Amino acid sequence: MGGKVKLAIVFWILGAVLSGTAPAVGSIAPALLGGTITLVAWVLMPVAIYKDRVEMRQETEWSPSTLYVLVAVVPGIFSIATGALYLYQRGKAVRKEEKARKLEEFHAGKDST
Repeated sequence: MGGKVKLAIVFWILGAVLSGTAPAVGSIAPALLGGTITLVAWVLMPVAIYKDRVEMRQETEWSPSTLYVLVAVVPGIFSIATGALYLYQRGKAVRKEEKARKLEEFHAGKDST
């Protein structure tokens, strides 16, 4: 889970790098490719966060804010930072759920003895 958000972050970075290499290469091809990848990332980030939010609400007790999706629409560093923050908060929520599940399993095993 969270793979689509990670992919969007990679697309943002790749698009920015390729867009910046056009003057050094002497061709506009990298800039066009970088621009296309950046456009895909701009659309992908909020969609990926939205879809992952829906999954997280169904599978965990964490209810991610809609603000993540709204801020992810802003192009550039805001979108990348929002995606990274979302993944960080998501990881904390997943670890918390796993810890609670393991504790519950431990207590269930202890009660059956």
